[in-house]
Amino acid sequence: MTRVPDPADFDEFIRKVSEAAELNGCDPDDLDQLLFDLSLKDLRSLPPAALRARELPIPQHLIRLEDYPVSLANEKLIHAGQDASLIALVEQTWTGFCGAPALRDHSATLLLLARSADEGERSFYLRVMAGHHRTALWHLRKSGPPGELTIRACLDLIFVQTVIFNARDVQSTIADVHLAMVEPVFGLVERVKGYIRASGLNTIFKKVKEDAKHCLKGYMTRTERDAHRRQRIAERRPGKPVAPPSYAKVKGVVAKRVGQLVEQRLAKLSPRQVVKLRRRLDRIMESAREKLEASAHFFPNTPTTISSISRSDVSRDSIDITSKLATAARYSGLGPVECAAVSICRFVQSAVCLRDKFNRAATSFEVGGDLSFDLEHMPGFDIAAMPLGAKTHIKMLLDSYRRLVLDDAAYGAKSGGKPQMERFDNQAVPEIDAAMAWLTVLGPREIGDFEGDINSERKTFHLLDVLPEVRLSR
Repeated sequence: MTRVPDPADFDEFIRKVSEAAELNGCDPDDLDQLLFDLSLKDLRSLPPAALRARELPIPQHLIRLEDYPVSLANEKLIHAGQDASLIALVEQTWTGFCGAPALRDHSATLLLLARSADEGERSFYLRVMAGHHRTALWHLRKSGPPGELTIRACLDLIFVQTVIFNARDVQSTIADVHLAMVEPVFGLVERVKGYIRASGLNTIFKKVKEDAKHCLKGYMTRTERDAHRRQRIAERRPGKPVAPPSYAKVKGVVAKRVGQLVEQRLAKLSPRQVVKLRRRLDRIMESAREKLEASAHFFPNTPTTISSISRSDVSRDSIDITSKLATAARYSGLGPVECAAVSICRFVQSAVCLRDKFNRAATSFEVGGDLSFDLEHMPGFDIAAMPLGAKTHIKMLLDSYRRLVLDDAAYGAKSGGKPQMERFDNQAVPEIDAAMAWLTVLGPREIGDFEGDINSERKTFHLLDVLPEVRLSR
């Protein structure tokens, strides 16, 4: 810690400590470099801050490279490890339900545009590949299709690339859910083999709280120093000097080592700076003691109770999450498989919804020469409005993401002595049904959903949703 925080800024100080831990030493300005590094084989190796920066575009200097591998880049947007079965399933979302070009053809067309001698085609490629899709649409509206491309071919390129970025949203989100299972307080609690329950976190922080209270108890504030001085004066024997102050002794190897470092820092301060530092310490120590007495620990993102997700009647309960996985604290009580199901449901819905919007835009241009496009949020989830086979496709995607990204130990596990569960059985169907029911209650996303405290299910919705409107608005 480079400075002593003011009590009024203590909560903000703790928030910044948590944010710094989630960056894991990475520069916030370099998160896009981490996300789109083509040598990356597993998003779970990234710090949480990078995974939650999923709305960032691909850096221009990368896609401007003469030998930028477009096909490889798109495959890694879908799955960093390039699992062929998962890539094929994701591709089927826009080819099977939407009749859009296959991934290989899409990437090949973008590569041709990137190497074209026509400046308009190269410019269009840069906008589409980077995720600047509103700018690409504006370019089409202003100048028409570049080169020899038709309007439908151009809109197909934007549509498929938008859905590919949505697939990256799903991958990043589920990787973040995985980290929340194995290292929920990133950088502050060591990663474990297996999953951490909220009760395990509370046990860890209970010990931390006891150590913190012991350390704070050994510090004397101004009031306590004055009382100690009066006591020493009162106990002074006639003709004897006042006894020296009796401070707490530093115990333990680590504590002594830290004490030596502090003494070295203090030796470099002037007397005036020491007095100023002590005053700040007095204020923060009193505040820290009060906060420790009032709460289980300092970190508000690991509570013992939170508000649950809304039921069908829009009511919410207060639930005890100590018996749940630590992911429940971040995602309104949802389990990891339910979180993954929410993200996948919205991914499939996004492809269907966006295809309709792009088809209407193409028809409008062909009929009247006007390229109008609706940039609003997707509508609320409605399984009845989805095409036939959508739920089965969601189930197949969830199976693959559980195996490859979530790393769910329960996937394919034996249950009740029955044979090992197969791909098309009922495993995870209850979680999918729960995700669909919750999405139906919430309706469409709203402006400001990214804000809110740990009890905000709208914020949970934002954390788990895909973000096509981000690319279609820049």
